[in-house]
Amino acid sequence: MNGANAYFINKKTIVSYMLSLLVFFIHFRVFSAFKDINGFLGYILDQLLLLTKVAVPLFFIISGALFYRNYNWAITVNKWKSRFFSLCIPYLTWNTFWLLLALLGYYTPLGMLLGGVKAPLSLENVLKGIFLYGYFEPFWFILQLIVLTACAPIIYLILKNERVGLIGIFVYFILSCFGFKFNTILLPNSNMVLVYLIGAWIGIHHFTVFSSRKSKLHALIGLFLYILCCVFHGVAELLPDWCLTLQIPLLVTILSCGAFWTAFDFFDMQKCPRYMSYSFLIYALHSFIGASISKILCLLVPANQGNLALIAVITFCATITIITCIGRLLDTYFPFLKQILTGR
Repeated sequence: MNGANAYFINKKTIVSYMLSLLVFFIHFRVFSAFKDINGFLGYILDQLLLLTKVAVPLFFIISGALFYRNYNWAITVNKWKSRFFSLCIPYLTWNTFWLLLALLGYYTPLGMLLGGVKAPLSLENVLKGIFLYGYFEPFWFILQLIVLTACAPIIYLILKNERVGLIGIFVYFILSCFGFKFNTILLPNSNMVLVYLIGAWIGIHHFTVFSSRKSKLHALIGLFLYILCCVFHGVAELLPDWCLTLQIPLLVTILSCGAFWTAFDFFDMQKCPRYMSYSFLIYALHSFIGASISKILCLLVPANQGNLALIAVITFCATITIITCIGRLLDTYFPFLKQILTGR
């Protein structure tokens, strides 16, 4: 592996890890302990959430760029095979795990510690749980990537010509401004289709721009621009209706993805800590472990505003620590199981 490629792989790993932490933070409000949090602590949490707007869109951009770099018709089947093991197998495995937890929560008192996820045994619930992320909603992200991967020949046909591809993306965006939504049970987020197409276009035509290292000055500019984008999202509700109709917040989010990615060029990416390779485990396990820890802490400590701040910090740190230990355990003793669970 040459130096430039090693730098890019390490950067992708580190950025993906940071995005997983942001996704974890997004779901804090879902945990029962923090659903009705208000006052100063609630204000702080809401402000910090502005930093997370980049989390899911940048995942889609990275996925699209990586899938379509060096893509051509001849390697379509090989790409599908690769994504079958890296996406489909983990998706079905984790969905089965969440289905079992839902059944356990329904038929045993353990449901109190399982985030309220409960479901009786039925064919409908089994099919919904395994194939449609019925009991772990964040996995809509994985299903959408699977569907977009299956559509690779169509996407490549649209994007393989640089100018035609740009026009196609622009037309899709304009249609979205006029209410066109691609949202279905298999493609639940229309905006993420758009950002995936942007990533795919970059992967086909300008992957070196995506993968090359920028100067530290560019990185600082990227950080400053990212902060400005977060500030914009903080005041987005004050925008006139025409800004929302033209999806200006989405355009700012896309801009913030590039800024966030560029900002990491400030650091030396030649070394990547092993725990940062556990981003998929964080994505898959943060909800279960975080919800359980926060519930237990709320049973032990009175849930006033001051204690909730402490509970939030402990929940976050303990969850990441436990998942890191699980990752190290899988690395050391169960590498095949880790490959099934994470696709790597």
